[in-house]
This record gives sequence, structure tokens and C-alpha cells, in this order.
Amino acid sequence: RILVLAFFFAAVFSASSLLIALAGLSPIETIALTVSCLTTTGGVVSLTDLNVVAALPAWTKFVCALLMILSRIAFFLFLGAVLEDTGHTW
Repeated sequence: RILVLAFFFAAVFSASSLLIALAGLSPIETIALTVSCLTTTGGVVSLTDLNVVAALPAWTKFVCALLMILSRIAFFLFLGAVLEDTGHTW
């Protein structure tokens, strides 16, 4: 189950990083913003001198808000429980 959880976390992280990168951020800023949204550690973004998140486009803020909601409701644990009920033996 832990491998499934790690795979889904990595997949969501990769997809959201590519999506946030479309806002024109540098790779380090993109990774820091994605990590801070998924792990709810907002201070990570300030390490990359990305102090003005308000200047980002509205769709980027929406993606970040969605990532924060997904991480807070334990979406990954829920998804793992759903997959376990289907009978797959990962």
C-alpha cells in the first residue's frame, strides 16, 4: 500500500509541477511551490525568493488551492482505500 501511495503522490506531484511550470516560473520555483502546496509547508516558497505569489495568474492560484485541498483531505489515503476494495494486489 505504501508503494501505491508513493506512486500516486509522485504522479500528482509531477503532473501539477508541469502544470504550474506553464506560469513561467523557474524550475526551482515550480518545485518549491508544488512542494509547499502538497505538504502544506508554505515557508518553502520563500526560500526561492518567490515572495509575490499574488502576481501569478489566477489559474495557477486555483491549481495551488486544489493541491492544498487534496493534501488536507488525505486524498491519497482515500484513493488507496478505494483501490484496495477493487481487489487489485499491487
